[in-house]
Formats: sequence, structure tokens, C-alpha cells
Amino acid sequence: MKTIYLHIGTFKTGTSSIQNFITRNREAFCELGYFVPSSQAMGHHELPISLILDYSNFNAAWPRFEGNSEQIWGKLIEEIDSCPCDKVILSAEGFCDLVNENCREVSERMGGLVGDYLAKYKVVVICYVRELLPYMRSMYRETIKITPRTLSFEEQIHRYAESDSIHLFPSIYLNFFEKLFGRDALVVKKYSRDELLGGDVVCDFMATIGLGEEINPLLDARETGLQELNTSIDVNEIDLKRAFNLAGSHGLDLNRQVADLIKGSAALAAGDASDAPAQQARELSDLINIEQGKLNDRYGLNFATLEKDVFTSGAKPRDTDYLYLVALLGLNIQLGRDAIQLGRDAVQLGQQNREAITHLEAQMRLEVQLKGFFSKALAFVSNLPAKLLQVIRRG
Repeated sequence: MKTIYLHIGTFKTGTSSIQNFITRNREAFCELGYFVPSSQAMGHHELPISLILDYSNFNAAWPRFEGNSEQIWGKLIEEIDSCPCDKVILSAEGFCDLVNENCREVSERMGGLVGDYLAKYKVVVICYVRELLPYMRSMYRETIKITPRTLSFEEQIHRYAESDSIHLFPSIYLNFFEKLFGRDALVVKKYSRDELLGGDVVCDFMATIGLGEEINPLLDARETGLQELNTSIDVNEIDLKRAFNLAGSHGLDLNRQVADLIKGSAALAAGDASDAPAQQARELSDLINIEQGKLNDRYGLNFATLEKDVFTSGAKPRDTDYLYLVALLGLNIQLGRDAIQLGRDAVQLGQQNREAITHLEAQMRLEVQLKGFFSKALAFVSNLPAKLLQVIRRG
């Protein structure tokens, strides 16, 4: 029986680096007895996305691949069965998105299809999970980076909480794959530089699927800069990008105002914060501690408890600290208000400009009409003596 190593991510845990590595070295992996099936992207994203497009009404901007889910999965099974290798590597963080938060029946149907397609193989599901607060911060940056969305960090995490999102409750998709393949089929690992083999998720993944020293030449030959792909942008850049999303690009002056607004936004200190974001931070930290407690108990991930009162004034905040969350919420609330006002000013300016342009166009049309009238009048007057002379001669 062939073994399928099904790497499901999650998001923002070095998945792009793993996918880049296995895709670039398909032939070398085959020589080592590991088959990496062909794909239409860097990673096997067409496998989950084709199911989502065929069976779910989740309207996201998914990439479109050649063929429907039945054709794509059928081609995969043919490749696996015809290859000489006993071990197969599949990687796509989109497998987590098979868990549809709004429709359990759709999720069960898609999960059932995955189970049916892979029923004749031994499946080992590999998943890296980050501590939830830095993970959600990274997801927020990624969302603002690649989309025109304008949600504040506060708004995004509250949407996660209200919708039982997999981004705040990873136990949801882990339970989903447990039901498909059994608890023993899951390998759940904490994504932390201190706990990854060599501090490198690619090295750690190779060891997890059973590759040792024989993979070292490939690891050592990696191109500089390819160890980490799809990295998040920093707080200065993400806040600037969000401000542009909110206010839009409405001319140089307004863009300068937005840039000036964001200057210095990296100085997130545990300073004064309003009661509202502090209360929201307390509520969120409780949710995070409960969820991470579940993950610790079931998978032994050893996530730290999110502390609420660990800082004194002026201390430098860290990702996992309560006051960092308070500061970030407070910053985004104020930033959102300021940028929204800039957006309103831009809309008003645009309306004024459109009115001015309309007025100018009317003036130009009138001028053209007057020019036409005067041209005809001039031609008539110019021809009048000749016409009078003809009348006199006839008389």
C-alpha cells in the first residue's frame, strides 16, 4: 500500500517554502522513492480548490484551474498508481478551506470525496500550527497585502470569533481530518523557530516524512532567498497599505496625507489604550487560551498561555502579550477612523472635480456652438455684397 503524505499547511507556516522545494526537486525526490505529482501551480492547490468550486457556494477569488474536480483528482490517482514510488507528497493549505464554516453538509460532502479518492492508500496528514495571536496578525497582514479589503485587525478577529472561523479555531479542521483518516493519521506540529528542526520548516518537514541525511544535498543547494517565501510585510507597510485601501489613490496630495498619517506607526508601545479595545482584547485572549488549551491537550503542542498583566508601562510588546494586542487594536481603530475620513474627503473632492469638469464641458460646448454661429454669420455677411449685386443686375 502506498503512503500519501498530505501536507495541509496551515496558512503562514512556511507552506510556500515547502511547496517550492518539493516542486523544484521532483526528479530528485523520485530517485529517493518519493513521488511529487505534477500540479498546475506551486503546490497542489487545484485539488482542494476544484472541490470548493464544484461543490461550494463560497464566493472567493479562487484561481481557476484546467478541468473540474473529477478530472483533476482522476489524473492525480492515475499518476500515483502508475509511478514506481511507494511514497507520495501532496501539499496545499487550501485543504483546510474544505471546512465550510457556513455549511456543514457541503464540508462533509467534500471531505467524503477526498476520503473516497484516497481510500486505497495509507494517508498521513501533516499540519503545522502557530500560536493563535501571531498567526492571526500574520493572516491579517496577508489579507490587507493581497486584497483591497479595509477591515481593521479588530474587525477581522471579531469576524473570526462570530463565524467560528478555522483561523481562530484550528481544532475545527483538525477534527475534520481526524474523522476522515483517524487520529493516528494526524501529525500536528507546533510552528516555532525554536522547535523546528534546525529552525527551518523545510528541514523539519523532510524529517517528518522520513528523509534524513540523504536530503541534505538538496537542502544545502537551495537558492539564497528561497528558504522563506510569501513573507508578511511589516507593520509600517501594512498600515500604509490599509490606509490606501480605505482612502484610495485619489491624487498626490491625498496620498501624501495618508503617508504622513502612518509615519511612526511601528512604535507600538504598551501605552494608553481605550477601555473598548482593552475589553475586546480580554475577550479574545480568553478565546485564544481556551482554543490553545485544547490543542495542547490533544496534540501536545505546548502553546503558552496568553498573559494579561505581564507588562509594565514602557515595556516592549511581544506577539504573545496581552498589551501588544491592546496597542494593536487601539492603533487600528484610530487609523481606521482617520483613513475613513480621508476617504470621505476624497469622495467629496472627486464630486467637486466632477462638477467642475461638467461645467467646463458645458462652457466648451457653448463655445463651439457660438463659433459655429459666428462662422456662419461671417460667411453670410461676406457673401452679402455679391448677392446684392446679383439682385441689382437682375432688376
